[in-house]
Amino acid sequence: MDGLSTPLVDAEKETLLSAAMTLLKFAWPSILSFILQFTVELINMFFIGNIDLEKLDGVGLGNMWGNFIGISAGWGLAGGIDTLCSQAHGNKQYAMVGIWLQRGLFVLSVAFIPISIGYLYTTEVLMLMGIPEKLAVYSYNYLSVVLYGLWFFLSFDFYRRFLQAQGYFWPGLAVNATTTTLHIFWDWLFAVHFDLSERGIGYATAITYFSNFFFMLSIIRIFDLDRKVCLNCDFANFGPEIFKFLKYALPSAGTMIFDQLNFEITQFEASFLGPKAQAAHVSVATTTTFLFMIPLGLGISTCAVVGNLVGNEESYRAKLYSWASAILVLCINGFFNIIAIIFRVYIGNLYTYDTEVAEMISALLIPGMLFNMIDSLQAVLCGAMKGIAQQKIAFLAIFMSYYIFAIPLGYVLGFHAGYGIYGIWYAMLLGTIMAASILSYVLSKSDWVARTIKDEK
Repeated sequence: MDGLSTPLVDAEKETLLSAAMTLLKFAWPSILSFILQFTVELINMFFIGNIDLEKLDGVGLGNMWGNFIGISAGWGLAGGIDTLCSQAHGNKQYAMVGIWLQRGLFVLSVAFIPISIGYLYTTEVLMLMGIPEKLAVYSYNYLSVVLYGLWFFLSFDFYRRFLQAQGYFWPGLAVNATTTTLHIFWDWLFAVHFDLSERGIGYATAITYFSNFFFMLSIIRIFDLDRKVCLNCDFANFGPEIFKFLKYALPSAGTMIFDQLNFEITQFEASFLGPKAQAAHVSVATTTTFLFMIPLGLGISTCAVVGNLVGNEESYRAKLYSWASAILVLCINGFFNIIAIIFRVYIGNLYTYDTEVAEMISALLIPGMLFNMIDSLQAVLCGAMKGIAQQKIAFLAIFMSYYIFAIPLGYVLGFHAGYGIYGIWYAMLLGTIMAASILSYVLSKSDWVARTIKDEK
């Protein structure tokens, strides 16, 4: 594909349905890529869970802390790539596409210093949160080894966004399909064969992370996917371009971090409601997280398409594709949400043999799936907002909806009104409805111009 600025069909004949189908053609590799990426964590949990249940808890806590301090921050900073590269490509400023990747990798490398410190102080941080020392040490043993591959994994995501901004969606899927399959072998080799337990899971993950980076660079070189852009070292305007990258990357990172932190806070709250309520909460949260891979991939693809279109001054099509993505995600996730609600009793029994916990899971799946449907809408709207360089507003919408409204409401409903874990989930549902409503309103009032290009002029 030569690029997303090339008209995909006759613009005058496009409808919401045709735009949604075209968007799905671009987005499905990205969606599957993120699902496969999430599967790596599930494979890790399967292997360590069959070795030691306490170490399973330790690795799970490690994932919680690592996803918050590392993955969310890195993926959030990649939002600068989404906006700047897609609008530059749509405006046919091909050299700038490569330059923005360079600037992004520099910012990531600087940000990796505090991320590394956070990983290395895992034990101390988790113990401050009240986690038993034994579990905190297991988490550290796991994350301290994962750290060897983390920069490569985050850089892989920067390259994936860089390629998607140009219309190349398949490399990420090809890489993740290969490395996720190999990850099963690495987990067996280090955790089982060499009996390295949680450290072995960490080594396997680090190797998979590095492999993602290596295979992505290999695909770029073999298929010459960087032929139109500048990947030579260019330090002209380095300082101003770094600040411009941060202008768009920091709000994206804030949105991702605060969205992740919202889940961690609810999990922390659930721990005070007893082990059964916490087990039910974690089970439903795991289900919604898995389904969230769909809007995550679709949202990034939407940003690439919308960014290219506004960069090419096709405001009508940018608006059309933004709303098409909203309808598409409601149809896709809505289908899975309805299926989960219909079969919620069976899903509860799949998670546990404890009858009481299974019943709680079954009941929580109703607000959980409603939350996931609206949260999915919110995610693709955030993608469209990044495409038009309005991620600062998206950040404010997330912050207000969750931290000023939903989290305090969840505390009141859960601990003072007597609704327990159900109150926390209904508050989350109301919070994401508020966020999606704000984003929908702002998007409907947008002028649909390429702000990153306009800034330069």
